[in-house]
Amino acid sequence: MSQLHAAFYCFTPISDPASLKRKWLPLLSAAGLKGTIILAREGLNGFLAGPENSLRAALGDLRSYPGLEKLRAKESPAPREPYGRLRIKLKKEIVTFRRDVSWPEAPRLAAAELARWLS
Repeated sequence: MSQLHAAFYCFTPISDPASLKRKWLPLLSAAGLKGTIILAREGLNGFLAGPENSLRAALGDLRSYPGLEKLRAKESPAPREPYGRLRIKLKKEIVTFRRDVSWPEAPRLAAAELARWLS
């Protein structure tokens, strides 16, 4: 069976990352996947590898979480198993700036509104 590697990330609100870890860890492990997923309240970042069918099915399971429906993964063949184990880490943030700052959520604008702002 061929091995596949997937790298993915998605910025979306996750209200309870710990519950997702408890749910996903046994599912991904049973599928024979290895790698790391970082979960935070702002979203997730991950690298997984394993049997092609299992990996694609697992990505489908991740996409079933509200906000992750459009999760895209960059896939590439894995000639060997690149990871030794499966880990899901809980972090304060996906991208660490090592500063004590709070980023306000940017407003979402329709294209016409943005054009009006820029004119």
